[in-house]
Amino acid sequence: SHGGVEMGQGLHIKLMQVASQALGISVDLIKVDETMTNVVPNTIPSAASQSSDLYGGAVLNACLTLNERLKPLKDANPDHTWQQWVLSAFFSRISLSATGFFKD
Repeated sequence: SHGGVEMGQGLHIKLMQVASQALGISVDLIKVDETMTNVVPNTIPSAASQSSDLYGGAVLNACLTLNERLKPLKDANPDHTWQQWVLSAFFSRISLSATGFFKD
């Protein structure tokens, strides 16, 4: 989930593409939920292209955190798939939840 509002401008798709690139996985493996302030506090109004810039930066930051946590598993098992790394992380009690905040 992110703090932006999808109004037909393709915000969800853009943020899915950011996550896909950052995590090195197919966009088909990414799901975006609608904005909920109980999940994403401190949202700003969605206007102009600021949503893509600010929330794209936040998504990127969160993905970098996840990559950092998964790095030992990826290094130890470079031939595994994303799903295998995530499953290994789960059973290794590595947090698969991350928040990102972008400040220009």
